[in-house]
Amino acid sequence: MTAKGPVCVCPNRLYEANIFKDVIKHCWPGRKPASYKVAYEVSLSSLGKIDCVLAQTDSANNIIQFVSVELQTVDITGSYFPAYNAFINSKRLDKRPVYNFNWRNVYKRYIMQLIFKGFSHHHWGTKIVAVMQDVLVDKLWEVGRFQETPIKDSNIVFLSYRMKKKSNGRYHLKLIRPIGTRHMDLMNGILYAKAPSKDLFIDKVLKRLG
Repeated sequence: MTAKGPVCVCPNRLYEANIFKDVIKHCWPGRKPASYKVAYEVSLSSLGKIDCVLAQTDSANNIIQFVSVELQTVDITGSYFPAYNAFINSKRLDKRPVYNFNWRNVYKRYIMQLIFKGFSHHHWGTKIVAVMQDVLVDKLWEVGRFQETPIKDSNIVFLSYRMKKKSNGRYHLKLIRPIGTRHMDLMNGILYAKAPSKDLFIDKVLKRLG
């Protein structure tokens, strides 16, 4: 839980939103297709897999255009499973479970993947869409200070969703806005991020030296 509400830790939770409709509406390059097909878990060489690909095909099943989609949620340290298991089984916990959000790990791991995948999609003349909760997008932007570009000029688009509380008390995901950028802007954000304090680093070196 954050000040903005609950935080998704399972990517499948993002499928609750109508992400395919939002991808077509906000991210599709060129004329929007009247219909499309979805391929799941598509391998992208050594770069791993793409969660799903929306493909426009002709009558002969040839692909006219496509957009790749990836779902990303925050990593956690520790485990919340003991709390979940106790809740499901109506039991008390013996001790408080220890876990937390690992925002930085997503930045280190996922942004590098997105740079390489965005580079590939740039050469293919299409886009890759990163579906995320707004709190995660905000954290990534705080660290990388990435440059935003118009969607039409982007090869990477972040679809930022926020948890909204319904009248029945349940939360649902609502699209806040699409954010366009390019693989080179992500790369520059990493390369030219503000360097940490040299004095603080020297202090830590001195402490280690004894």
